[in-house]
Amino acid sequence: MFVLEYADSGTLRTYLRNNFKYLSWYDKINFALQIASAIKCLHVEGIIHRDLHSNNILVHQKNIKLTDFGLSRRLDEATNSNQKFGGIIAYIDPQSFEGSRRGNKIFKFNKKSDIYSIGILMWEISRGYPPFKDDNEPYQLASLIVDIKNGLRENHIEGTPPEYIKIYTDCWQHNPDSRPDIQQVFLRLKDLSDNNDHDINKIDQYFNTLKIHETIHSVNYSNSNLFISDSTDKILMQDFSSSLLNYDDIGDYEKRLLDLNKLLEIDPNNVKILISCGEIYRMMNRYKDSLVDFNKSLEIEPDNAFALKNRGTAYYHLNKYEESLADLDRSLQIEPRDAFALKYRGNTYRMMKKYGESLADFNKSLEIEPNDAFALSRRGSTYYLMKKYEESLADLNKSLEIEPNNAWTLLQRGETYRKMKKYEESLADLNKSLEIEPNHASTLSSRGATYRMMKKYEESLADLNKSLEINPNDAWILRHRGVTYRMMKKYEESLADLNKSLEIEPNDTFTLSQHEETCRIMNKHKESSKIQIVSNKIIAPTLKKIRVG
Repeated sequence: MFVLEYADSGTLRTYLRNNFKYLSWYDKINFALQIASAIKCLHVEGIIHRDLHSNNILVHQKNIKLTDFGLSRRLDEATNSNQKFGGIIAYIDPQSFEGSRRGNKIFKFNKKSDIYSIGILMWEISRGYPPFKDDNEPYQLASLIVDIKNGLRENHIEGTPPEYIKIYTDCWQHNPDSRPDIQQVFLRLKDLSDNNDHDINKIDQYFNTLKIHETIHSVNYSNSNLFISDSTDKILMQDFSSSLLNYDDIGDYEKRLLDLNKLLEIDPNNVKILISCGEIYRMMNRYKDSLVDFNKSLEIEPDNAFALKNRGTAYYHLNKYEESLADLDRSLQIEPRDAFALKYRGNTYRMMKKYGESLADFNKSLEIEPNDAFALSRRGSTYYLMKKYEESLADLNKSLEIEPNNAWTLLQRGETYRKMKKYEESLADLNKSLEIEPNHASTLSSRGATYRMMKKYEESLADLNKSLEINPNDAWILRHRGVTYRMMKKYEESLADLNKSLEIEPNDTFTLSQHEETCRIMNKHKESSKIQIVSNKIIAPTLKKIRVG
């Protein structure tokens, strides 16, 4: 009995359409490997699938799930080609198009029919969309069948590894006898995936069968214990211990780490497993642990672009921007059109206040992935920092159309509205952001600043107080509370906050000017005069009173 399982990324076709630009060749080869592994287990059981195409393969957490066994048969039950096609023309063994005209025999689907479909799927994984996608109108199908029967195949995609091309072109040979069997396909893909690292065979001694998930039909096969396991590493393995990589919650990172560490005990230098561990640590915000695994993987494969960009991301979250930039630069030298690496390098440049470089990377990333909400929001932030508020607002609006409940983007748009003196709109965004993350210090302080501009000083003070309970030494919040106190004519409290802010950031021109203004109002001319001397060294002699906000 096969059971329904949720797949978070939909079909393989949908996944490729939505995520193709993010996939490295590491990912693509492993998708092909997983498909070959699943079919290998079917063929071992004497079962042929007969209807392999990208709409009946599901993707969950980057793991392949075979579905739709409505046409599957054991070899001794396989039906002939006179039955109605249940699949899609481009994926079907062209031998079946011959029908009863193949001598005196009626064609029967066989294992080599599945091999042909795998070849077509491998091409699709290399390209990102289905084969002959422009020839699917009913009036075109008869002509397409004739062309495929006469040897028409899709062109190879530039940049595809030569061995990968060789594998799928062998699979889609017209003559079934010229096609490899599934074991050969699996081993060739595995060698390609492992970069001929045969140490991985130690793992295969333990893990060698797959779990197949049926989503529509319930099928009973005696003596069949097939499964595709939920492996973070994308290595398809047997559940020999009844627990390894077969837990219910795919989001349970601790269990995933436990499983991967078991694999590392067997093969401690396996780059794929090390990278997977690093990814999980990064998703858990355990960036230092993440670095340990990425560092080791890069000692073994120093030019692994995937590991480089992920280590660069970990460095970014640790505020190590120079190290982040170095890794992202190297990754982009290897894969210059990687949208993920481009947007994170753009974000790193933004934090380093290199706004021109930041903008260039975000622009290039968005040429590749124009609807990437993260890249749009961070480019919007870059425009904000460059005081290009209209451009900032346009990007933030588009980002929020894609992710309407993103608290960070709502905060950024709220700040942009405040700079544009659209205080009601600012307040609406900041309120919504705080509904999502009620204790976010930056959003509380930003709303406090907006309330102050609206002359709602009590509300401003409440937000700034709460924000400082979370971040008591934040110079920005301290100076803005200092200004709010001054507006409330609480000059002693104002001066105390501004003094503390200047202890943290002694050369901040805004805080110096506000301190001077507070002292002037308090008629503390002597102290004001001292501040003026310091201020004049930093601010231009023609400095006029800086407007609050």
